[in-house]
Amino acid sequence: MRYHHRGVWRLLSVLAAAVLGVALPASGQSCPPLESLGDFPGIATLFAQPAASSPPRIDLSHEFVPGEVVARFWPDLSDDEVKDVAQAAGAQQVERLSPLGLFLLHGPKDVQALEQVMENLWETETAVSIGANYLGGLAFVPDDPHHVNGNQWYHEAPSDIDLDVRGAWDITRGSSDVVVAVVDTGIDVDHPEFAGRLYVNPGEIPGNNMDDDGNCYVDDVSGWNAVPPGNNDVDDTTVGHGTWVASILMANTDNSHQIAGFDHHVRLLPIKALEAPHGPESDFVAALDYLILNPGIARIVNMSVAGYREFTTVRNALTAVSQSSILIGGAGNDGMAGGADDGYPESHPAVITIAGTDQTDARASFSDTGNRVDFAAPAVDIYTASWEEPDDPLAAHMGPGTSFSTPMVSGIATLALSIWPEMTRPDLVAALRASAVDLGEPGRDPEFGWGRVNARDALLALPVIFRAGFETGDATEWTSVSP
Repeated sequence: MRYHHRGVWRLLSVLAAAVLGVALPASGQSCPPLESLGDFPGIATLFAQPAASSPPRIDLSHEFVPGEVVARFWPDLSDDEVKDVAQAAGAQQVERLSPLGLFLLHGPKDVQALEQVMENLWETETAVSIGANYLGGLAFVPDDPHHVNGNQWYHEAPSDIDLDVRGAWDITRGSSDVVVAVVDTGIDVDHPEFAGRLYVNPGEIPGNNMDDDGNCYVDDVSGWNAVPPGNNDVDDTTVGHGTWVASILMANTDNSHQIAGFDHHVRLLPIKALEAPHGPESDFVAALDYLILNPGIARIVNMSVAGYREFTTVRNALTAVSQSSILIGGAGNDGMAGGADDGYPESHPAVITIAGTDQTDARASFSDTGNRVDFAAPAVDIYTASWEEPDDPLAAHMGPGTSFSTPMVSGIATLALSIWPEMTRPDLVAALRASAVDLGEPGRDPEFGWGRVNARDALLALPVIFRAGFETGDATEWTSVSP
């Protein structure tokens, strides 16, 4: 069979078949039938590409599979005809990849020899497009040890009970324009996982012992310690809990150190409300008062605390903070039926309350339940940054608790804000609800709320349409519009 100089005839023939429904000669490949190509939008465009004016070459700046060529042949060629022409060009093996003339050719692994195969094939004019089999896929897979070795199973797991965090990172890795407050035991301020990530108050002059910005707090450069007498020392020196929680949410990522966080650019505003595993409610309310007097700095407030008693002071403080921030809290770890409806902040109606699941998507045995549970997230065998050994790149802390499921949802929330800065609490709840994996009883239930969250699908559920210039992690290049 003679293959040269058939490109024009093929283009006209295929276009006629696609647009006018004109039948082409049978070729042994009948799915879809050539005469029905016009029923598939885009087919005409697929085969209307202008022929390359010069032989294809391999872009060595991009990774590709050695010895492999991807080519789309004219659809009236049978498999045997493609095999003949490909082997004549120097291919050693031929595989059909789709009914639309897409084939994978295996040839020599030497770059120059493979390019010669591509040039030989180009000269036959039997293929619409020819190229090396370039590598792509997930845009970002970090090198943090406990992500790589699978210990952070809730990021990615073969059993598909993970939160598809890598898929979320293909959409966004966050923005430094977003600030999250973590109301907890403070953090290890010198931990490598937090280096360069603390919010810095632009209105405060460090160390001058004055309230430069007039917010009633002296030298509150990067957060506040609400434990009496109150100061700017947010260091987590006695417990480690705040360090663990914050690291799940926003640990520095792809730094070959310990763990990967959900959000890689968000800035952290640590608010210290506890010096020990348990502390007085007055310190918690004082921490909330700091947020009330600094409204809107932290759009997300993570509260991995539970069990304060409901009374007017704490209830009203939470309501006040919710006017400018989205509040996310844990359901509690007492394994109590209805426990999430009994304590604060978890039972406050403004708080998005998170229960815990295990590696089988069952309720974690310790997770409190209740009508106030909104969603669930993994809470068993959760790896966090090491508070005890911050400088050991392979160290980590592993533990259970809805304290750890809460920052996962807070991390999804900050990622969502990086895409849609105008997002409100109802917007976030709608996206989480639309994307949650329903567990337990159909619909909302006291154990899982609306279901176990999924990071990627929550971002995809946001009603935001990306236009041009989208660049992961750099909000200055994004343009979007809400419908």
